[in-house]
Amino acid sequence: MATTERTTRTPKTSRRPSSRPSKEPPIPGLSPEAPQEVGATVSAPATATTTTVLTSPLDHILIFGHGWFQRLVLLCTTLAFFATVLHAAAITSLARPTDHWCRPPPEYAHLPSEVWRNNSVPLVADGLSRHHCLRYEPPVPSIEDEGFENRRTVPCDAGWDFEADAASGSPVRSIIQEWNIVCGRRWIMTALKAAYMSGGVLAAPFAGIAADRVGRRPVLCGWLFLLAFVGIALAFAKTVLVFAVLRALLSGAAASVLVTSTVVLFEVTDTQHRALFCSLAVAGGSLLASLYGAVVYVTVSDWEAVQIMYMVPTCGLIFGVYLMKESPCWLLAVLDMRRAEDVLSWEARVNSADPDAFKHRLSALK
Repeated sequence: MATTERTTRTPKTSRRPSSRPSKEPPIPGLSPEAPQEVGATVSAPATATTTTVLTSPLDHILIFGHGWFQRLVLLCTTLAFFATVLHAAAITSLARPTDHWCRPPPEYAHLPSEVWRNNSVPLVADGLSRHHCLRYEPPVPSIEDEGFENRRTVPCDAGWDFEADAASGSPVRSIIQEWNIVCGRRWIMTALKAAYMSGGVLAAPFAGIAADRVGRRPVLCGWLFLLAFVGIALAFAKTVLVFAVLRALLSGAAASVLVTSTVVLFEVTDTQHRALFCSLAVAGGSLLASLYGAVVYVTVSDWEAVQIMYMVPTCGLIFGVYLMKESPCWLLAVLDMRRAEDVLSWEARVNSADPDAFKHRLSALK
């Protein structure tokens, strides 16, 4: 009986390792019959080690090599980072510090500048420089006074005078001098920085939502148009309030262009190249913006001219976005197969992809 039990249990044990064949259809581009590409999963025999490279199934349908199609999107994203970093740091050149002191009241306007400063502007605690926000009252000591000890100091009540540029002989025209953002009005500078930051923070999420609803390229073009218009209009601002509003709009437009172009770059590059391309856009745009901003700071002093110089690189971004196509990943997500086929055909053509491989992959979309 024991022998019989063992013989009957043996077939049950032998059937345990067996499994039924899978009925699921293979993923296009990843089946054994499909041509293997760089980045796909490579399986070795059971006795060897299996090497797996992280990839996405859509890479084998939507990506046709890495050529001019991806380079154009990389250029646009790099310029978007360039514009965003440049405008964020623009306040350094627009509000460059300038030495200033109390302007003489109308009855003392005839005094030469050096005489006024030496006699009517008190020294600061270190005794090496003149005070920026105070003057003596009375401004000129009387003959009976033995010194300046009996005079009191009062805040500037007639405005401020600013130091002249050594080369031109005229005061440096920054927004500090334009709207007297000094002394008790320094809070205006803090408000300008807060307005700029709030513009980007509020606009970027709405740009992402709009890009998911109507497409990447329409949103990118719309925000880029706003960026160009507001950036040029900013050079003609006549009041500090208008300047603050335009700076907030500029921040929102720059941040939205950056978010949208980065999403497109993320979608048109495959898994292996994505980190490299995104890193190149961030590093390249930031480095170029720092160099360009330093050159403008040294060569241009008037804040209107500085703002125009900052808008010059935007022309290159407009040209790049004009040549760029819609993201095929978004077109596939909204089931717009006709436009997806057109974009993929253009991508395969500019990347010099194999026509047979293109037709084979395109059939997976139909």
